[in-house]
Amino acid sequence: MNMSNIRLHCHLLLTFTLLVLANPASAAIFSTLSNDKGWIYQVENPPFPSSYSQGNNQNTFTGRSFRSDYNSFWQFDIQEFMSIDPSKLVINSVELFFENTTDAAFINLVEENSLSIFDVDNDEVNTGGDLSYRYMDLQSGNVYGTDVLDFYSTSELPYDTVPDLTIELNQVALNDILASATNYFQIGVYLEGPRDVSDGKNAMGLWSSSEGPVVTLNIDYDLEPSGPTKVNAPSMVTLLGMGITGLLFKTNCRRRKQKVSPL
Repeated sequence: MNMSNIRLHCHLLLTFTLLVLANPASAAIFSTLSNDKGWIYQVENPPFPSSYSQGNNQNTFTGRSFRSDYNSFWQFDIQEFMSIDPSKLVINSVELFFENTTDAAFINLVEENSLSIFDVDNDEVNTGGDLSYRYMDLQSGNVYGTDVLDFYSTSELPYDTVPDLTIELNQVALNDILASATNYFQIGVYLEGPRDVSDGKNAMGLWSSSEGPVVTLNIDYDLEPSGPTKVNAPSMVTLLGMGITGLLFKTNCRRRKQKVSPL
């Protein structure tokens, strides 16, 4: 490598490092607990049409009990997150963390069961609207994510404590969060797979508790500078870092020049 190439490489490396220091991306995580939750259930009453109801508590049992099927929902206030300048926002991932703080149980689950997370059309899932529509809304529409459960019941142990769950949401959920016009993000939760409550079983599902899990919405994101960054007064740390980096590169370049044999 000749002297001019060494000088060019040194200048390029120094320029790149200074740009990184002057235009750093700011990483952060927005976390918020659900501010509302509950269930809506369908009661089969053959030969008559099914009826629909909503519990007057915040139970979130999800599954089937006797002749009733239960879908649960959670709502999150994302107003603080929506105040971020979207031109600088880069979302890396979105996930839901279901923390079982009340030892809520699962009962009679089988290996084929899984949890699906759906979008919610109704702006206020806990109020207003036709109950049959709201019930179906919690188990249909756009799928945000699915978790194949790695726990299930056995004949010796038909029920046990539900472990904490982390479910990563997809691009559809990310887009809906960014497009939210209400500052709220809602999800419906549906138990997929068999719902067999025959042979003496009176229930099949999870989070059998008066409270259910505590659910947190976590959004991992970066804040990127938009356009040319205006630096009116660089911080002392930035200036010091730029100076040290420049000295290190200059020293390294000199050493590399000394090792080059003259042609």
